Amino acid sequence: MKTYGVGVFGIGWVAGEHINAYTRNPHMRVVALGSRQRKSAQAAKERLCLDCDIADTYDELLRRDDVDIIDVCSPNALHAEQAIAAAEAGKHVVIEKPIAMNLGELRAIRDAVAKAKVKLQVGFVARLNPHIQSIRSMISKGSVLNEKFYTKSWFPGQQGWQHFTTTFLDSGDVAHYPFQGMMDDLAAALLEDKEATANIHEAYKSHEICLAIDRSIETGRAVKLPLAE
Repeated sequence: MKTYGVGVFGIGWVAGEHINAYTRNPHMRVVALGSRQRKSAQAAKERLCLDCDIADTYDELLRRDDVDIIDVCSPNALHAEQAIAAAEAGKHVVIEKPIAMNLGELRAIRDAVAKAKVKLQVGFVARLNPHIQSIRSMISKGSVLNEKFYTKSWFPGQQGWQHFTTTFLDSGDVAHYPFQGMMDDLAAALLEDKEATANIHEAYKSHEICLAIDRSIETGRAVKLPLAE
């Protein structure tokens, strides 16, 4: 059975949930953890009962032959630099959002991933949440107000609001977020040689819209896509 070695860099709250998801996928194996503070990586290894190495530097992860995927959970300002380095080293990339801080970084990541022909999965985990998926399936079919919905397309004769009975993104605790679906999707993309759901192309569009919003607020004018420098 094909197994992909994972190196995780940046050991925070979200990284722990990433790691838990990897350990539950039979095609993934966490082989190394790294952090700017070695003690953080060591503590995570012990807390999560992992059989893995501790990397002292990000470059060490890049050099390891048993690391096929690098999971970037470092501070936001480091995401672009580390994602580009991973792609250039021939590693597939999992990266938390935002993947870039500006348009230049965003384009550089897109180009590096395309050139290296590696897979990239962005932590748009909310897109896999059942509540969000239900809302997306209702576009142009009704109305949604927080946990309530109204749609005669699905329920002819509906009178008044109905309530979603599903998992909501209503907590700051990420333990109930669907990270498993995110990692399982990446594993399938690797095994079947297809794009991950939250791939670089999807990430580029989403980030470009956010950057356009920022630019519009800053200038007080409408901003057209695609963005120019």
